[in-house]
This record gives sequence, structure tokens and C-alpha cells, in this order.
Amino acid sequence: MSIYSLPPEILTRILHYSSPVEQPTLLRVSHAFHEIAISLVFSSVKIYFVGGREAFSMLNTDHEDFKDDITTKLMTRSFELLRQMIMDPSFARIVRSITVITASDSESTFECLLLGDAIMSLPSLRTLRWLGVDPCFTDTIAESLPKDLERLTLKTYVPSTNLFGRFHSIAHLELPTPFYFPDDEEIHDDTGASSALLDVTAAIDFEAITSTMALGNLQSLTLNAVYLPTLPIKILETLKELDICITTVLQGVGLDLILRHAVVLESLTVFGYVDQAIFEWLACGSSDLPSLHSFRLSCDRFTMMQPIEGHNLELFLSFLRDRVRLRRLYLRIPSLDWSALTALAPEIRNLKALEVIGLHTGETIVDDWFIPFLRGTLPAKLKALYLGIDWNGLNFLPLAKLTVLDRQIDALNELHELAFVHLYGIRSRLPLTLQDFSPAKNVKLLGLNRALWDVVRGGTEVDFELRKWPRWKIKYCTEEDFEDEDYYWLFKYN
Repeated sequence: MSIYSLPPEILTRILHYSSPVEQPTLLRVSHAFHEIAISLVFSSVKIYFVGGREAFSMLNTDHEDFKDDITTKLMTRSFELLRQMIMDPSFARIVRSITVITASDSESTFECLLLGDAIMSLPSLRTLRWLGVDPCFTDTIAESLPKDLERLTLKTYVPSTNLFGRFHSIAHLELPTPFYFPDDEEIHDDTGASSALLDVTAAIDFEAITSTMALGNLQSLTLNAVYLPTLPIKILETLKELDICITTVLQGVGLDLILRHAVVLESLTVFGYVDQAIFEWLACGSSDLPSLHSFRLSCDRFTMMQPIEGHNLELFLSFLRDRVRLRRLYLRIPSLDWSALTALAPEIRNLKALEVIGLHTGETIVDDWFIPFLRGTLPAKLKALYLGIDWNGLNFLPLAKLTVLDRQIDALNELHELAFVHLYGIRSRLPLTLQDFSPAKNVKLLGLNRALWDVVRGGTEVDFELRKWPRWKIKYCTEEDFEDEDYYWLFKYN
């Protein structure tokens, strides 16, 4: 039976299994595929308001010709999408998510008015992200959003507090945090904070927002740690995901409330200017956080300068030891020394449910001995790996070809589920090329430093194509950009 004779519902379900990197090619296959591919490719769209001096930083370039060329393409494409939303109701119905990325010297008044008209044309819109303060998110845009919006991410100025009362179905809320990823491909091991976003974060009236909003559906929240003491207990009791950004010294910020009341919390992230006080607040028993399966601790070198003290290390090891359900773990502790690293390894090895691991080896300078040490730590069913190291060895390739008892083992291929590998040189580039990973036939997404490539394989193991992500896509990546939500989780704050 020809595939074209299948009912549209069956064909749609089949094509939904295609990866995001493959979906745009479906637009050119046939009319039947084209209609379905449109609903896949354009269910989530990005709109760019970029130009002027701000665009140099956004694109990480000093070349004016490159800046002008890319901003023209991004702005033209954005206008075409907005116009199509307004003029074509069938197209408007498929758009469920809009991400607005702003880096412009102008107020972009015309563009914002056009965006507002487009938003009001989208009956299925459920997600809005606004990333950038130039131009910023306005009350006018907020008023154009549907009342049944489910996901709202604001890396910008928040609207007037009373406007939060419009939304009755918000399940995912990200309030402004000041940190952006480092620039594409460059060696940076410090967190980059935006001074404008720091000011935005400090100006939020969090109590007014929570008293105005309908909170019954809220399951995912990102906020600055300074607002934790005012976080209503009724929110904590229903949250499944909590990301805490730390921008100042931790002093009684309310983490103890999380341990006591977040009984259904599945994912906990603490990131930013984290110091050693965090380990005292993580002291808890095995009965606390009973539902937790994802934990991330991402500290900045500026505040985590000294090796973990013995007592704090024991508290942290105990915390990990009691989290037997952990499926995802990310640890970025820049002051991690050799003794702490070797103490962590058996605890990681004993977490039998782990499938996603991110590890920054801190102050430990590693060389060839590290490869078998690492391979002995990783679980067999690992599906995604991030590794940040200060490498001083001769050859990193034993990660792909490891000699054990005089037998060559393809270490990456031994991890049959491993599909995303991201390697990062803390102080210098790793001595690797992309072609070195060609034996790892399971890998679909590859990262070196801040760059990402999709691995598109042909008919044979040696036949593959690497498609590099544009730098602006990496810097402003969203969950929809990744084939698997686990990959986004691992990449998000590293």
C-alpha cells in the first residue's frame, strides 16, 4: 500500500516522529507531506527585532557587513511570519508558541504593533517567550495575549502587576533572570550577567504578582532567590519544576521551605552566584523531596572560589545518596578539586536511574588517566552527556577508543542510548575535531564548547553530515529547538 493512501491522521502521527532537523525537508517532498510539515515546522516560531549597535552583541560579531546581512534576513523573515499569521487564518491556527528575541537600538514601535495584531490572530497560542529588553515587553503586548495562555517566559521587563490577573491557565512561569549563555564557540567559564536584567530582576513586585495571578495550574516556576521567602506555600505544594536564580549572598532565602513543602517537586535547579552556603541548605533526609528526579547545581567561579569544605562535602554527598530516583544530574562547581571529584564519582555511579549527566570537573586538571575513570563512572543507559574539563593530556580520543585488557572498546558506542554529547574546554579548546566522533553512530547532537551540530546520518555508518546551529539559535535556544527535552535540560544553564 502506498504511504499516500494512508488516512491523514495516520500519516500525521508517523511524521510527528521525525526529528526537528528533518522536518523542514518534508516541506519539499510532496503536497501531502507539505501540509503536515507546515503544522510541525511552524507550530513554534521565532520573531526577531534586531538592529543597530545592539545587534553586534546579540550576534557576537564585530563585522558590520555580517551584522547587516543577518539582521536583514532575520527581520524580513519575522515580518513575513507576522504578516502570514494576520492574513492566513489556517496558518494562524497552527502557531502555538512564539519566542520574541529583541536586540535593537530603536523602540521598534511599528514591529511591536504588528506583533500585537498577529498575536490576536492566533487562536491556538499557548506559549510566549520574550527575550531581551531592547525593545521590552509592554503592557500593550500583554493585553493582546490570550487569557488561556499556558507558558510565559520573560527575560525582560515585566508588565503591570494587574495584567497578570488576566491569565487563568498559566502552568509555566519564568520571571526575569540576568544570565545569558557565553558567546558561541569562545572559551568562557564565567557566567555572563546583563546589568539591565539585574535591574529588572530587582524591580519585580513578586508578592503583588502572586496575589493577582490565578495559581491553581502553576507547575513550573523560575525566579530570583530573593523572592523565595514570599513564595506562597500553596504554590510550593503543587510545583513540579523550580529553577532558582541566585544573584546575591544567600541569607535565609527560604530553601528550607522547599525541602519541607515541595512534596511533588520533580526538578530542582539552583544557578547563578552560588556560594558554599548552598550545601548547608541542602542538608535533608531521604524522606524530603520524595518525587525529585532532576537536580542541577550550577555555580559561578566568582562566588565558588574555594574547594568544598569537608563538612559541606559530606552534606552534599548525603543529599545525592538519598536521591535514589535521580534520572538527570548536572553539577557545575568550579572549585571542585581532585578529592571532591573522586568522592563524587561513586555516588554518581550508584544512582542507577541516571540517564542524563552534566559534570564540570572544576579545578582538577585532567589528562589521559581521566578517560577510563570517566568511563567507569558513567551509567550504561546514559542518553545525554555534558563534560566541562581542564584538559592537559595527550589524546582525548580514548573516549571513543578505550583499551581494556588489550582489547579495543568503542567507549561511546558501548553507551547504546547516548545521543547527545557536549564537551567543553574550561581554559583551552579540547584537541578534538568533529570527525573524531564519526565512530559514535548513536550520537544525533554534538557540542564542542558553545557550538552545536546536528548529526544527520546517511545510509552507511561513515556517511554523515554535520549541520551547525547558527550562533543566535544557540544563544536564544528554546525547548522546541531540541529533539528531546532532556537535551534542552542539559544545555540550558551550563
